[in-house]
Amino acid sequence: MQINEQALMSIVDLAKENKAVSETNSNLGYELDFFFENVMDTVVEFFELEKV
Repeated sequence: MQINEQALMSIVDLAKENKAVSETNSNLGYELDFFFENVMDTVVEFFELEKV
């Protein structure tokens, strides 16, 4: 699957917004934080591979 940089950044922005919302909802906070960290790790790896 090929994804352009603009689409990827919009996904990151949505993830940041969702994380901000999750901080107010403690029931799902830990699970969403774990998911967000995994998403951010994947995004960072993607950009590092694209630069190489």
